[in-house]
Amino acid sequence: MPFIDATFRTNGLPGVHRRSSGGIGSFWLAARHPDVFQAFADHSGDGAFEYCYLCDVPAFVQAMEKYDYDIGEFIRRIPEIQPKDDAFNEVLNLVAMSACYSPNPDAPLGFELPFDPYTGELRPEVWEKFRPSIL
Repeated sequence: MPFIDATFRTNGLPGVHRRSSGGIGSFWLAARHPDVFQAFADHSGDGAFEYCYLCDVPAFVQAMEKYDYDIGEFIRRIPEIQPKDDAFNEVLNLVAMSACYSPNPDAPLGFELPFDPYTGELRPEVWEKFRPSIL
């Protein structure tokens, strides 16, 4: 915050606000650093992943059949995949969320899915990374 206040025109009242994943992030930052932030706003923060993303797993598994359940193949083919329909978006969203919430430099693609891409079975140790710990 001192860097931001010194570099940019601010009103001197430290706060943070975002939406979606950034919304839950703003809540996390404010809760962890009440000495820094005087305010926060969480606009549609997606902290309840078990309600908004677990229901997408069956569609992901079904869509991955087209790519022989090979996430790397899906990623390589993103530019050429047509149409970029709902099935494409289901896979892309969960791959992107996994890259963000469960990165793993030792994994072949640098991240882990929170479920088995073939069966949809939940991987609790990875899924836990998707569930923000606020305090």
